[in-house]
Amino acid sequence: MTKTAIAALLLTIGIATAACGSTAEPAGQATDQGAATPENADDQAARDDTGPETFAFGDTYDGPIRTTVAPPEEFTTSQYAQPAGNEPAWKVAVTFENTTDQPFNVALLTVDGYSDDSKNKDVFDHGQGVGDAMETGELAPGTSADVTYGFTGEPGADRKVTITSMDGSTTVTFTAGR
Repeated sequence: MTKTAIAALLLTIGIATAACGSTAEPAGQATDQGAATPENADDQAARDDTGPETFAFGDTYDGPIRTTVAPPEEFTTSQYAQPAGNEPAWKVAVTFENTTDQPFNVALLTVDGYSDDSKNKDVFDHGQGVGDAMETGELAPGTSADVTYGFTGEPGADRKVTITSMDGSTTVTFTAGR
């Protein structure tokens, strides 16, 4: 499945959800930020002011989908990789663990890589097992999966990875230091 086809599928899902007028979370997709009610409005405002949570590579975000991002590794893409073969790139291994009581589809997460604060393009290099997150599918409750994401980028740059839920309610960032 191409990146364009994946984007079209996700856009279609988003449009269908919006057209239904539903504001409910997809099954198993819990957030750390509850709806702003009188009881938690101050907590919600504090989270909105502080922005996304930041972790060092190798640390674990302990949310409904527990997430660990290993330190980045530089590599050279193989001949048939996309967007370009035989080019410098970097990759991270990400472990997702479903701590909820509902299945969770990893494709509902957006994973972006940055070099020196500039967003990188995703790398798909099947020969090296990079960028195959769509093949992970749903995580059953209590299970985990390891996925390797790749990004374009010159060697030696400062790296950052952000992971965002499809509805934008949760964003976590992993960097070389806090």
